[in-house]
Amino acid sequence: MATTQQVYSLTDLFESINDIHFQHDEGKMNAQQAYSLARMCCSEFLNHNFDPTAPLFLCRWNDGEIIQVHTKESLFEQYKHTNLFDEDEEKQDLEGNTLAVSVLEWIDSMSLVNFEWQEHEEFTFDNFTMKRIK
Repeated sequence: MATTQQVYSLTDLFESINDIHFQHDEGKMNAQQAYSLARMCCSEFLNHNFDPTAPLFLCRWNDGEIIQVHTKESLFEQYKHTNLFDEDEEKQDLEGNTLAVSVLEWIDSMSLVNFEWQEHEEFTFDNFTMKRIK
């Protein structure tokens, strides 16, 4: 007997995260519960929509006003017509030294190294911050 796989769409993910945020704001769950539930929702979405071997990046704009999970390809596709991919943006290394690197160069370098080694590395450009999450 054939079964169909239910698709967890981007709209479903958006609505789920908004609901979690609302419930947290209303005091119906604490931050740890909200984070745990949000991780499960994102995991379900990613399991159905991305290559499981592709590195994933948590992207935030305006201190969390917009939060998205992307592969290199999905980030580029959605934001290729913005200034996000301008060359020579500033990035700081672990010692606080300023480096000149583009978003795509940073993604490529983070995609090559051991995830556990660099899981706390973040890239910041203006109102945009990203870090590798898988």
